[in-house]
Amino acid sequence: VGYIEIIMVSLVVKNILRALYHRAVVYALIL
Repeated sequence: VGYIEIIMVSLVVKNILRALYHRAVVYALIL
């Protein structure tokens, strides 16, 4: 496993977690 693959995976995970976090915040504001 190369460093590039690790960086790519970490970026994808960060984007997913960030999207879930923002969605949770939006739902919290709506509710």
